Amino acid sequence: MALKSSMLRVHQALTAAGAPHALIGGMALSALGNPRATNDVDFLVHSEYRASAEREMVLCGFSLVHTTAEVAQWAGDVPIDFLYANRETSQKMLARALASVRPSVFMGIPVLDATDIIGLKIQAYCNNPKRLLQDLADIQKLIETNQIDWERVKFYAETFGEWQRIESFRST
Repeated sequence: MALKSSMLRVHQALTAAGAPHALIGGMALSALGNPRATNDVDFLVHSEYRASAEREMVLCGFSLVHTTAEVAQWAGDVPIDFLYANRETSQKMLARALASVRPSVFMGIPVLDATDIIGLKIQAYCNNPKRLLQDLADIQKLIETNQIDWERVKFYAETFGEWQRIESFRST
């Protein structure tokens, strides 16, 4: 219950800040039909709204634990992570989640589509090889249960030199 209530509180804070945002991570996997255990909530947040988003988070009782140009980690009832959409690619991901004719939502919160989640998963395990097995398992489940834009996946995978690995999931 704390996970969902914290997720809703953060959504309300980001909405109050006017910050475009969408779910990513384990909660997004659940929303896309691939539930798995998670102990935090992850959001992609447009970087232009960073200051107002952070002010609202503090007003809602969250404490900033760690921040870089790319991420912010928050403490509260449950850990909350923001990945900031700083670049054109991640901003397009966010725009797709918000402008979709039939957007994927979970408890009223926009969710990135499966293809874009795969792109973030590739980036995550390339940045932290300890995540490789979990992220590859998540990618496989997303492919099995969702419609995938393979041209976009190829773009993401080639960015990190991972196309050969990811392409192997196409036939499974």
